[in-house]
Amino acid sequence: MREYISTLTSLRRTHPALRYGDYMTIRADEQIYAYLRSDFNERILVVIHRGESPKQITIELPEILKIRDMECLNGSPEIRQNTHDPDLYHIRVQPYSGYIFAVDHTS
Repeated sequence: MREYISTLTSLRRTHPALRYGDYMTIRADEQIYAYLRSDFNERILVVIHRGESPKQITIELPEILKIRDMECLNGSPEIRQNTHDPDLYHIRVQPYSGYIFAVDHTS
């Protein structure tokens, strides 16, 4: 647990969007909460899974963002972009987990 908290603290310190960025809820339900933080330099997606078992979830990002790729900064969940709809991402999440993604976008 200490290592996990240390990683989160370090990510918050090295990614200003997590501290000062605009905030947009992407998905909110009983098990999943996902939000996007963005500033002038970066976009960060945070996905929190409160469920008891592993699960594949779908996150739909706003088309206007023109997302090209995502890189997980604190783990290695299985993630794939939908081939028919590039704004949909399928992520395999573990029980009671949280993931932070650097989001690459076109200007």
